[in-house]
Amino acid sequence: MSQVNRFCEQCGAPLAPGVRFCESCGQPVAAPPPAPQSRRAASGRIGRPVFAIAGAAAVVAIALLVLVAVAVLGGDKPAATPEAAATRSIAAPATQVPAAPATQVPAAPAPTTAVPTATPAGERFSSAEWGIEFSYPEGWIVDDQSEEGMQALLCGPSAEALTAFEGGPTTAGQDAPTLAVMRGPEADMPHIEGIENIGAPTTAGLLEGFLLYLEDQYYDAGLDLERVGEAQPVSADGLRAELTVDQDGRGVWVAAFLSGDVATLLVMTGPQAQQDEARAALDGVLETLRLE
Repeated sequence: MSQVNRFCEQCGAPLAPGVRFCESCGQPVAAPPPAPQSRRAASGRIGRPVFAIAGAAAVVAIALLVLVAVAVLGGDKPAATPEAAATRSIAAPATQVPAAPATQVPAAPAPTTAVPTATPAGERFSSAEWGIEFSYPEGWIVDDQSEEGMQALLCGPSAEALTAFEGGPTTAGQDAPTLAVMRGPEADMPHIEGIENIGAPTTAGLLEGFLLYLEDQYYDAGLDLERVGEAQPVSADGLRAELTVDQDGRGVWVAAFLSGDVATLLVMTGPQAQQDEARAALDGVLETLRLE
């Protein structure tokens, strides 16, 4: 490699190679800069950049292979379409195992009190003249004993039962339920003399006056008629009372209705052995009773 020509920085005289001072002016001469080297000599190893480039390319190739493998094996996937996203958002329904039904122990039935059932409507009685209509047990007969100004009916299962009742409710020897129906002016209804409604007539006054009359009749016959409990309402405008005869256990039931000055009384009697049947027969009559 050729030497580089140098000159003194002080006087400009040419400098001989290797001198340390200028021969003309004595100026110190700086050491010459080192000769430039090629990239190949500076690297200290032949072919290093080529191998570095090849190594980098191998790393990139390996990275690409890894990305492809991850994509194939379920790694990052392309963005799902809205339909696919909606499909994935719907989770599979969980399998529900039905719970075993709870064992139910039936509750013990509550004790019930036997209540006589009203006798189903059978025969029908209707009178436009007296403005009354009701049903009575099938097979019963009706004896109309009405007089001018007062309707009077006797109803019972046989003519013998009606004959026994004709002597009045106190007649002994009655062996079947029997019903008496009376309808007419309130002032003409049987009652104790001197016991009158105070002020306007009322259903309660009508019933009380008739009960006193019955008690007096039984007393005269040597029988004691006792009331059972208080009077109970029947429909919207009626009252009902129950009585019993101490001596033979006979039952007596009375229902009273008052509409203006027209009164209606129903009296059912029955022997002790047939009190349930008598009470049920009266219930059936009251349920179908229509008054005008």
